[in-house]
Amino acid sequence: AWAWTIDSYRARLYIFPLFVNVVSFLCDFALATGWAPVWICSNGRRFLMMRYLKWGITSPSLIYMYSSLSSMADMKVMHYCAICLVMLGAGALSACTGPPHNIAYLFASMVLWLLLVQYLNGLIDNTILNCAP
Repeated sequence: AWAWTIDSYRARLYIFPLFVNVVSFLCDFALATGWAPVWICSNGRRFLMMRYLKWGITSPSLIYMYSSLSSMADMKVMHYCAICLVMLGAGALSACTGPPHNIAYLFASMVLWLLLVQYLNGLIDNTILNCAP
């Protein structure tokens, strides 16, 4: 019954978890059945592009959903979705390149990850403040 007590804008946000689960299922299904391409990078390691594609779709979607639930400004949300995509790109470059470049990409990815964790912590604080009587 609690689902009917929220406004219609926030009720539409329940589509995002369904979307994320469907995309994750399809990507994992493609990996499990061998339909997903496996690239061999210059350093000889296997690179599963499907994983980064899945993360590139689902991570910004979840950031958008959490941001919308906590009533954050749209420009700030898009800024952190872009940071998420750059973080994933740096992680993919780290997986594909050899030393010493992979360490630099890994470091950049980790710094961006820390920014995202700080942002998500702020979303939790903002949501708690908005719900407090």
